[in-house]
Amino acid sequence: MKIYWTSIEFNLKKENKDFGKIEGGFFYLFVRETEKINALKKFKNELDKLNLNPINIEYVKPYENVEWENKKEENHFKEIIEKTLNCSDVVFDDLYLYEKK
Repeated sequence: MKIYWTSIEFNLKKENKDFGKIEGGFFYLFVRETEKINALKKFKNELDKLNLNPINIEYVKPYENVEWENKKEENHFKEIIEKTLNCSDVVFDDLYLYEKK
């Protein structure tokens, strides 16, 4: 098992309760999985459950040797990795939203 992560930009499906209020957003997602394709499926399933439509999946890759800009960011992601290692669910990082103009 590896930790896979992704950066996904999304917009909202009509079924989402915030449709029309929020333009979209992005976040990092993490999951413990055996293969990249399985990780991608889990990421997409989570978005579907939240009525979010992926518009850009920047990457899906193993979380290895990632260098962060500062110690605060590094510690933040270490906590996320620890959480991911101890569960089979998709773990979300902070959500960044684009407000409707």
